[in-house]
Amino acid sequence: MSHIINYVKLLTLLVFISHQSFGQENNYDLGSKAFDDKQYQDAISYLTKAVTLDKYEISGKELSMAYTYLAIIRTAHLEKSFGSFQVSEILNNHGNIKLAIDEMSNALHFQNSSSKSLMNKTAEKLAEISIKAATSIVDTLATLNTVNSEEQINEVAHFIIYEFERLEQISGENWKLEDALGIAHYYINEKDVAMRKFNMARELFSTLEKKEASSLHVLNYMMSCEYLFNEQKDINTLNQILDEGITYIELMLSQYDEGELDGIKELTKKENRLQLLKSKLKK
Repeated sequence: MSHIINYVKLLTLLVFISHQSFGQENNYDLGSKAFDDKQYQDAISYLTKAVTLDKYEISGKELSMAYTYLAIIRTAHLEKSFGSFQVSEILNNHGNIKLAIDEMSNALHFQNSSSKSLMNKTAEKLAEISIKAATSIVDTLATLNTVNSEEQINEVAHFIIYEFERLEQISGENWKLEDALGIAHYYINEKDVAMRKFNMARELFSTLEKKEASSLHVLNYMMSCEYLFNEQKDINTLNQILDEGITYIELMLSQYDEGELDGIKELTKKENRLQLLKSKLKK
């Protein structure tokens, strides 16, 4: 008789626990509700738990939406905190850029029909502001290099690589991103990696109907030619890149106004350096 009573007690307890668990909202539900209520800090907290602790307990659709909500919040935060894209504003987001890119990559990986419409515009926006941020910082690298601040150069170059290396998964192949990453790798002496990035950037750039003026793309030519000249690995390729670089700089010079003397002088110096390398090859 006692074992029957114990069985009834156990059954009652199980039913009670079952009702309790069904009655509780999970992290995804709480995060989704917080997102709808614009309580974004709470949403981040709950949704982060949903994609880590509850990853195998929630549905595929919920996992996709959780990553999408996180990516939307992170992107909006970055866009606001980047402000006018001053270098200090970008560097203050150390870790946040990579986190937004990682979560957007996960959102794309797990996307479904429900999340796709929400995600596409956000993915485009994240790619746009991230590439703009990356190119802004690389411009600073060139300035730092002129004052021989090796420690600062290494710090900024590693920042660029750490934060933006996975951006291609969102942006697709992009010549500006390849130039930025190539320059960063070059400055920390990872020159083989830099050359692969530069080659990809030039290949993508060559497909453009209208050639955009870019100080970073000029650096692509300068660094690629310097590397190939010093290594003396492939003279034919070096000659080709020298010709392309000189032609590109001349195109940029033709777009300058007469009053922009500093820009004209700087580009002329770079063209002269490429011309000098070309003359040395003929000797």
